[in-house]
Amino acid sequence: AVAALKPADVEVHFIIATCENMVSGNVGALHPGDIITAMDGTTIEVNNTDAEGRLTLADALLYCQQQKVEEIVDIATLTGACMIAL
Repeated sequence: AVAALKPADVEVHFIIATCENMVSGNVGALHPGDIITAMDGTTIEVNNTDAEGRLTLADALLYCQQQKVEEIVDIATLTGACMIAL
């Protein structure tokens, strides 16, 4: 839709933060107690292995901040958090 409108002086970028939901037996899967480092150097202890989407989203938002993005549209589902919220 934005491409069809062709607004002057507007840049549109799509940042797609995806991750694989690995089962615990796979190399690279998150485990409780793992320490990972975010893009900005913040260290995060994994207490909930259903948080891989939230961790990926955090890095995507940091990337947007570095790019001096003015507006963000987030369509993340974060299903594990939704179930807890409900």
